Amino acid sequence: MRDAHFGEAVLGSAHIGGTLELDNSTVSRRLYMDKLQVDSSLFMRSGEFEEVVLGSAHIGSIFTLYDSRVTKELHMDKLRVDSSLSMRKAKLADVNLTSVHVGGQLQMHEAGFGNLQCYNLAVDQDALLHNSHFTGKIDCPFSKFRNLYFDNSIFDDDVNLTSGQIGGELQFGSPGRDSAHWNPGKSLILRNARAETIPMLTDAWPARVDLNGFSYRTLRDDNPLSHKQTSECPSGPLQCWFGKQKSFSPQPYEQLALVFQNQGYADDARAIRYAGRERERSESQGLRYAWLTTLDWVIGYGHHIERALGWSVGLVILGAFVLGISGEGRKNGMPVGLSYSFDMLLPIIKLRDAHYDIDLKGWPRYYFYAHKIAGFVLASFLVAGISGLTK
Repeated sequence: MRDAHFGEAVLGSAHIGGTLELDNSTVSRRLYMDKLQVDSSLFMRSGEFEEVVLGSAHIGSIFTLYDSRVTKELHMDKLRVDSSLSMRKAKLADVNLTSVHVGGQLQMHEAGFGNLQCYNLAVDQDALLHNSHFTGKIDCPFSKFRNLYFDNSIFDDDVNLTSGQIGGELQFGSPGRDSAHWNPGKSLILRNARAETIPMLTDAWPARVDLNGFSYRTLRDDNPLSHKQTSECPSGPLQCWFGKQKSFSPQPYEQLALVFQNQGYADDARAIRYAGRERERSESQGLRYAWLTTLDWVIGYGHHIERALGWSVGLVILGAFVLGISGEGRKNGMPVGLSYSFDMLLPIIKLRDAHYDIDLKGWPRYYFYAHKIAGFVLASFLVAGISGLTK
């Protein structure tokens, strides 16, 4: 059927024992091929079509729409292609790939698309969505790919990969070099999705991402965060990447921390977990905000317990200062008072029994009541931080 012109062509439930060719053909209305079976390949190269219906069809080898145009919808729901499906250099309006199975590659590069509906799409090999322009939404929840490439493509609307599975690599291209281009304000949704490898945090992620429940094993570049400061992320890769999330969720922080921890970058993992708690505090109010602020100041949410040492030293010096200016230190044989202040601060340490027989007079007595309470609270925070209860 090459080089032909049709108003409408109906091949529904047809069985072609070899190859079906519509190269350089035009169908001005509808090309109906629902439940078509082609034992070999289907070629529709350099064609002009208004609407194509290929629902529940089966192509035994290659299906290609290379350099073709479909002005209305391309219906391919439940299509099965045993080898590769190519839409390279095609100009397509809305494409329906719901529940399609592609046994080879899905080639969608150097092309133009409107809305792409691909719920439950399964691609056994790579999906190549690079060097293309997607003017509509890509909606592919529960889809499966071996590798998924978005390099150097333009995305004008949201890309939804909710609960998708990428057995290998997700790639956007590095900034300034074959990078994906995202319309401002649009989102990449990876909620509850899974991938083996994801791009570095400084690569070409969109301005908005939904990573809640997204799991992965490695980053494409294994270098630690401290080595990846770039002009694209002047505030640092953590703030740059997590700032793309609309609201706080602890799982994306813990997921990234586990990846860096498993790669041996313990300091970076700690920085990620600390950044997560800071984000949580910034979005909290009232008592929750006060509690998180206290945790931060005292022990850094358990990630910087050395802060407790600073508070301890400060309180010991303050207690000695109170004994000095009040004169109670000299009256009780403590010209300096550091040991007494230390003994009163930490309830689990006892330096001298005599310290507990001293009866201070006046306002220093009430100060040291507060001093002891502060020591007990500080010790409690320290124990909680070491045990991981506040992380």
